[in-house]
Amino acid sequence: MHVWSGSATDVGRRRTNEDAHAANDALGIYALADGLGGYDGGEVASQLAIDTVTAVLRAQRRSEACLEQRACAATEVANASIRRQQRGRQARMGTTLALLLAPPQQEPAAVGWCEAEPDAPEGLVAHVGDSRVYRWRAGELEQLTRDHSYVEHLRASGMHAPARYAHVLVRAVGRPDTQPDLRRVSFRTGDVFMLCSDGVSGVLPEGWIRKTLGLPRSPAELADILVSRAIGAGGSDNATAVVVRVG
Repeated sequence: MHVWSGSATDVGRRRTNEDAHAANDALGIYALADGLGGYDGGEVASQLAIDTVTAVLRAQRRSEACLEQRACAATEVANASIRRQQRGRQARMGTTLALLLAPPQQEPAAVGWCEAEPDAPEGLVAHVGDSRVYRWRAGELEQLTRDHSYVEHLRASGMHAPARYAHVLVRAVGRPDTQPDLRRVSFRTGDVFMLCSDGVSGVLPEGWIRKTLGLPRSPAELADILVSRAIGAGGSDNATAVVVRVG
């Protein structure tokens, strides 16, 4: 199995780009963070989260810990790093975080929480906040994450969700509740994954995302198309996409 990636980002109509991302094909680590709007230090929090998470995951590459344990440890360290710097005007800074970990070459056997199907090429999606991970497979698009937003919380409870609360998060890195949601995902030849900030997912219809990810283009070209379209469609927020293709 061969996995390769490409990415694109645009500041949009904002003064600063509070999105940060990283992609390491050699290690199978893909990460995206979106600093919380409305608070100073969003760009600091997002970059700190990305730098910390990738450093921790890189250090764990020979660890016997399973993917779930690695993702939780990396998120916990990132959260602690941000909270240590929350002072002054940046006292309330925080960020979303979306992670995609490609299947390792050889994962140790485990039980319970870390148990995986034998010989199944499985990776992991972990996320906090409303940055999303999608998978395109055989013409179908699946959202692999559920937003940690007040609106999504209300909808899950069967209640009306006013649009004015669309960007209110109930979970973020840099807050007391930073436990990531974890999901094992299979990797098949032909799959295309996308991590994105809400500057992309909040602007582009899923039908258009599905058609775009199905195009026979490189991951870098697909990411650029998605971000450019989001900005061109009137999106005012920072827009970032990381596209990962499985060959």
